Amino acid sequence: ESNKLNYGSTYSYTRKVDDTSRNISYVYEVSVHDARGHAIDLDEYSAIVSFDRKLNSTFQVYEVTGFDANGKAQLGALIANQNTKGVRIDDSTLRVTTRATRFLVRDTGSKQTPIYNVQDATVSYEANPENGKVYVDKEVGQAGDRATIYAIPNKGYKVGSVTVNGVAIEADLFGNYAFTLAKGENVVVVTFVQA
Repeated sequence: ESNKLNYGSTYSYTRKVDDTSRNISYVYEVSVHDARGHAIDLDEYSAIVSFDRKLNSTFQVYEVTGFDANGKAQLGALIANQNTKGVRIDDSTLRVTTRATRFLVRDTGSKQTPIYNVQDATVSYEANPENGKVYVDKEVGQAGDRATIYAIPNKGYKVGSVTVNGVAIEADLFGNYAFTLAKGENVVVVTFVQA
C-alpha cells in the first residue's frame, strides 16, 4: 500500500529464508515499476507479510543493507517492531510500514513448529480478470483466518464488485477487501467496470 502507486504500476517481491537463524527469519526485497517499466521510489509504504508458522509477540523488522559472502543478511537499523511500525494482524500475519526496499522479519517462533496441524481452507480466484488484476494474500489456511483481497483496476476502470462464495465484500479504508476464511474452498470473484 502506497500513495505513489497508480494505474499501470506493477510490483514484485522475493522472499528468502535466512538460514542462519533457528527461528522464523525471512528477507524480503520489493521492487515497483510504473507502466513504462521505470522504477518507482515508494518513500514509505506498507506491506502485508504472512507466514506458515505462528509468530510470537517479539517480532522485529530490520533494514537489510546487503549480504556477506555466505549469503547472510547484513542488518541495518531496526525499522519496525511491535511498538513502532510493525503491526500484528493475526497469529501469522504482519503489516510492516517502512521505506526500505529490503527488510528482514525475525521472530522467536520456531521454524519447526507449523502454525496449523491441518489446513482446512483454500482460496481460489482469477488473478487476471478482464480489465484488472487481483491478488489474495492468503491462499491456504485454517477456517477463521483473515485474508485480504487486493483488486487493481486497469486505467479507465474501477472495481465493480467483490464477492466471496457469492457474498459481497465491502472495501476497507485502503480500498482492499478483508474476509474470514470458511472451511473448504473460498471462491473470490472480482469484476471491474468502466470508471
